[in-house]
Amino acid sequence: MNKVLKFSATLVFLFTAFLLLYPLPGHFRFNLVALKDSLSPTVSGHFRYKLVVIVQTPEGPKEGNSVREVSLKRKNSLFSSSGKSTKVNIKGEAVVVDLGNRGKLFALMDFDAAHKVVYQTFSLGDPRREALAIKAYEELYEKVGDQRKKLDPSMLYYPILVSFKDLSAPKSVVEVLERDPDDIREQGKIETHKDNFEEIFGEGVSLKGVYIQMTDEVVTEQISSTLPWLNQLEGKYISERSSGSGPELWKRLHEGNFRRFQ
Repeated sequence: MNKVLKFSATLVFLFTAFLLLYPLPGHFRFNLVALKDSLSPTVSGHFRYKLVVIVQTPEGPKEGNSVREVSLKRKNSLFSSSGKSTKVNIKGEAVVVDLGNRGKLFALMDFDAAHKVVYQTFSLGDPRREALAIKAYEELYEKVGDQRKKLDPSMLYYPILVSFKDLSAPKSVVEVLERDPDDIREQGKIETHKDNFEEIFGEGVSLKGVYIQMTDEVVTEQISSTLPWLNQLEGKYISERSSGSGPELWKRLHEGNFRRFQ
């Protein structure tokens, strides 16, 4: 086994030296760099993005935002069946939009894929399959700055928008923009079945848009002050179970939909 590991390390070293000593043109060089990265034992990186939600009300627009951090570590192996393994760690929280006496709107995190809204928006590749994509997302803020992009409500990773009839009662959660994730149409799009903004928040209230932008700002940690009962979930669903299912929305929501800091 030691001989095999030494051979792999030597192969990576020789390939790197070849690329440095013999510059190659255009796409051929890019493909060789990609191959070199695929042979590297570990590729890691991180990026931050801000999700911004703007709601139009008779009193004027109301805005809320949250900053999240995505860390990626892609381990490669010449001896595994897949040839790679990528670990994703996410820190961040749901967006809270304070509408005053009308209530509060929450744009939740995808429990398993809060980072994929970035992939779907900027389309720089999937770090699970492409080592160079990790670097591309890490450098994205330097290239696009604070430019905002409006999310299409039909996109697969559009955030779930909810509110609570009573902020102290987690089971009183209601969906503000009803989308059925099982109703996936062509190209991974989901149809909005019902817009409940006026029904929940009052006449003249509507969603202006959900926006995403890359950022270098500090990760936000504020939602616990709005929903203190999150501290009692301890990594479980609102139902206090370790798995979630059922027709009621509260049975399907996990602490990870509201915050992830571990």
